[in-house]
Amino acid sequence: MLAGFDLELTAKYNIYTKNVDTGLTKGNEVVFEELIGYFVNPDFLIGMHLNQIYGSADVINGVTRQGSDVLK
Repeated sequence: MLAGFDLELTAKYNIYTKNVDTGLTKGNEVVFEELIGYFVNPDFLIGMHLNQIYGSADVINGVTRQGSDVLK
């Protein structure tokens, strides 16, 4: 990379299990994070940060909860 530039990429996968008290199984999620910037000096970075989240719908006692999926 060029001196002074910073690029960071992260991918996360969140897995949820069933809550036995409520019967809720929260939908799994995939999260992508990106950061790109330029160091003006060692203590100051100018740049932008982006998040993208995708997830499946929640399930309560075997029934899919409509509108609970995440597509941002």
